[in-house]
Amino acid sequence: MTIFNVSSDAEIVTALSNAVGGDTISVATGSYGQVTVSGQGYSGSYVTLTSADGNRGAEIAAMSITTSSYFAVDGVKVIGSGQTGGHKIYMNDVDFIKINDCEIAGTIDSNLTDFRGIYGDNNGGLRDIIISNNDIHHCNGGIWLYQTDGLLLSNNDVNYTGDDALKFSTLNDYIIELNRFYDIVRDGTKHTDFMQFENSNGTSNGIIRKNVQLLSGPSNFVYAPSTYAGAQGIFHNAGPATNVTIEDNIIYTAHINAIKVNSASTNCTIQRNSVIHAPTALYSTTHKYSSIQGGNTLLGNLSSTATGSQVGLSAAGLVMSTTDAGSQYYQSDMITNPDAGYGVTLEDLLPIVGTAAEFLGADTYLKSLTGSVGSAPTAGGNLASQSFGEYSGSYTYATAFDFTGADIVYSINSVSGVTIDSATGVITFDTNVMAVQAGTAITVTATNATSPAATSTFDLSIAEWVSSGMKIKASVVFA
Repeated sequence: MTIFNVSSDAEIVTALSNAVGGDTISVATGSYGQVTVSGQGYSGSYVTLTSADGNRGAEIAAMSITTSSYFAVDGVKVIGSGQTGGHKIYMNDVDFIKINDCEIAGTIDSNLTDFRGIYGDNNGGLRDIIISNNDIHHCNGGIWLYQTDGLLLSNNDVNYTGDDALKFSTLNDYIIELNRFYDIVRDGTKHTDFMQFENSNGTSNGIIRKNVQLLSGPSNFVYAPSTYAGAQGIFHNAGPATNVTIEDNIIYTAHINAIKVNSASTNCTIQRNSVIHAPTALYSTTHKYSSIQGGNTLLGNLSSTATGSQVGLSAAGLVMSTTDAGSQYYQSDMITNPDAGYGVTLEDLLPIVGTAAEFLGADTYLKSLTGSVGSAPTAGGNLASQSFGEYSGSYTYATAFDFTGADIVYSINSVSGVTIDSATGVITFDTNVMAVQAGTAITVTATNATSPAATSTFDLSIAEWVSSGMKIKASVVFA
């Protein structure tokens, strides 16, 4: 592997021409013009362009990457008024491209109509793209990718955008995770979204998880008058989501469409998302709540409506009321400080301990981000006695329903032939190795990071099998 140490535009061009897979182009601290990578079919391993100082010291005006493969840009700045077709980093007809640990920005002023941060064109498409750990700001759009097959979009900060932070069209085989959209501005009447999936072709085989949308507020804004509370969250309504999971996202907005998925979607699971409604007055009186719409399977989410029959608990999660202070599920009684508005913190969005909201939505992820400690597990004492015949096979019994708490680990007392899945609480009974018994106490213990543990007990009986049939030598004992 060769390291090309360069300190001029001409030397960068030469290094790009001479490099082979596995080489590094180390760019000295300083300012440079546009870098163009075209027709470079590096193969096998990446050619990486990076700052020599390891601290984004190389400042590049703009980048264009076309008809190329196995190229990575790592740890540089792409900022200022330079552009390539209105974009800071432009890609088209590329394979195996990485953009990591870069600061990408237009001019640092109140004009957010110029430049998109990272733009992937649909003429030739994009394949096997990794965009991670970047700080993108002061752009008209953050990361916009079209016709993409194979994408990891992870741990990026996208702020001060005049239009959508993340936009996709015809996206397959992807993971969008751990991205943050805090400082939300707006270019005139643009319909700003955190994530916009805009093509009728939809997306397939994807995971959208642990992304966070907040309103940092005027105290953190360079242009406080442009603050915008009405950004949609995850808007996947133009086309279907096929084999897509949307989970553990935290969305704080005054818009009704916090998560919206096309009704023609198949095998789309929406689970453990926290959708908290910001004060209606920050955006529009017609948007009185923030909802989750669509999806084929919904589990354990937190969302809201104004009032009515949708308010309540179900397997899909908790739908809170934002307007009925008398409701047992009033959002302000469920969430620490949902009316924080601009300047909201993650701590404000934590469910209140002991309420129906605790342990729902992205509660576990929220607690990991804030260092909060939740409640100790509790047990309902509703486990039922179990009885089986000797040598009759294997049986299971799900016990998690009897416990409340997050991050629970399950265990049981030692009984031959009886085991428990520590993650799910499902007990397995193997009657082929179990002794005949009556009323044996099986105690399930649930623990997490908070003491004390919780226990729930049921009785187990095994009846003897004899050649003439089942001979009951041990009667069932009911708790």
